[in-house]
Amino acid sequence: MPCALPDAFIDAKFTGALTTEVHWTAPSMECDGMRRPATRGFRLRLSGTAEGRPLTLLFGLRDLGEGEDGIDVPVNLTIIAEGLGVYGTRGDGHCSFERVQQTALPSDPSIPERRLWTFEAQGFCLDATHAIDASGDAILPIRFRLRGVYAWDPEPTTP
Repeated sequence: MPCALPDAFIDAKFTGALTTEVHWTAPSMECDGMRRPATRGFRLRLSGTAEGRPLTLLFGLRDLGEGEDGIDVPVNLTIIAEGLGVYGTRGDGHCSFERVQQTALPSDPSIPERRLWTFEAQGFCLDATHAIDASGDAILPIRFRLRGVYAWDPEPTTP
């Protein structure tokens, strides 16, 4: 499904097991995001193709809440590269968003309790994302700049 945010994009540069530059824009990419269950943070997912293969980037923010802007925000990054594998920072101390800005979007009248936010950030990694298998492969995300969207759903109520 194409990104619902018409001006969504990601520009990123990677080296290592996947050496490429990514320049995706809506509607040629997928983007979405959601609140992390039972916590203050959220996740963003951006998907497209690079070097002829499907590529998904998952950014996990533990310490940034709904609508909050930030500077030097730690981020966990998972890279899923079809044909290569799954790579992760295995923690949020290896990558950082230098600057984060969030902007509220109009709510969907059919789901008024769900709040939507644009998320704009730029960042880098100090360490590579490592393959979760035993191959020892790694991908270093040198830099990234992105704009995407995520939904903040209320915590489910328990009876």
